[in-house]
Amino acid sequence: MNESLLFEAISAALSGEPISENSISTEELVSLYKTAKKQDLAHIVGYVLDKNKLLDNSPVSAEFKKQVYLSVYRFQQLQHELSSVCDLLEKEGIDHIPLKGSVIRDLYPEPWMRTSCDIDLLIKEEDLDRAVTAITERLGYKAAEQKDFHDISLFSQSGVHLELHFNLRENMKNIDPVLDKVWEYSSPAKGFEHKHLQSPEFFIFHHIAHLSYHFIHGGCGVKPFVDLYLIRSKMSFDEVALSALLSEGGLEKFYEAVSEAGASWLTPEPMTDTAGMIAEYILRGGVYGTTENSISVQRQIRGGKIGYLMYKIFIPFSILKAQYPVLEKHPYLMPVMHVRRWIRVVFKKKTAKEISYINNIDRDKADKTQILLKNIGLM
Repeated sequence: MNESLLFEAISAALSGEPISENSISTEELVSLYKTAKKQDLAHIVGYVLDKNKLLDNSPVSAEFKKQVYLSVYRFQQLQHELSSVCDLLEKEGIDHIPLKGSVIRDLYPEPWMRTSCDIDLLIKEEDLDRAVTAITERLGYKAAEQKDFHDISLFSQSGVHLELHFNLRENMKNIDPVLDKVWEYSSPAKGFEHKHLQSPEFFIFHHIAHLSYHFIHGGCGVKPFVDLYLIRSKMSFDEVALSALLSEGGLEKFYEAVSEAGASWLTPEPMTDTAGMIAEYILRGGVYGTTENSISVQRQIRGGKIGYLMYKIFIPFSILKAQYPVLEKHPYLMPVMHVRRWIRVVFKKKTAKEISYINNIDRDKADKTQILLKNIGLM
């Protein structure tokens, strides 16, 4: 019941239609809350249940209502910080592009329904130092000491997390060359000189590319599928232009599979086998997936246990460079930094857990993962 009611509640929130249930027991509410909370969708489910008078005076009903209030507050907080940062970048003459949730939430019936844990903005790499200086000095943000291979984290005084991207790469050979063209597919927003928006087709491609990255690294939750359903329903775009981008990135089959899955979850369309397999994989994880999911997928993509271990031991240079910035000027130190990393990670509990997963993933699960990857075009 949990999964079907979860999807029905989301669909009702998007359409405004009532849900079919006349009553839900407290035990069922507890179970539904756990599933929805794991997917960061308890606020949407709580809103619909309350609207349909299916909440009672139990503690779990109070938790559902609390999630609605928190999501409204979180939206207002993020929106305030986003406006402040974008206004500053505009004044400083720094080109920037709002990404992900800050754009998608406008497609929801109410913008607070599309929660985000952070703000994502893209700038050009040559503007990074100037942007960080402006944001920290003028808005009081604190910057992380180390940048990632595609972004740097900054934190407002109120605790809002800003991910300032200087590229969209996911360290995936099929999609990174296309993602690097983002500025070619973006233009100034109406009334602005330096705030840019991606073309609808490139925005969708980026969404699919990012979804594919998370899919092969453990899962991504239900939310991106809801986003995609709304994008396809409400955003005007050129199917031919989108198809060309998807083809260039090798994501046509994946796009078809995830679009089909979202539609079958949120409409009366029958659940296909592939959609069911995707649902099982996604719901097993949560918003950010699981280590076990990630290893199960990566083992298949890397050609088995040995291939996966080699990938983990010799991580790509772009990621190693982000961990050890000295490689930026002295790339010949790469072997030394590999050794330093090995020494650092070998004693982590996470490493021992990964090794345990690698050795204990059963044959049946591995076979199902391989079938799923082939069905959705990721293998």
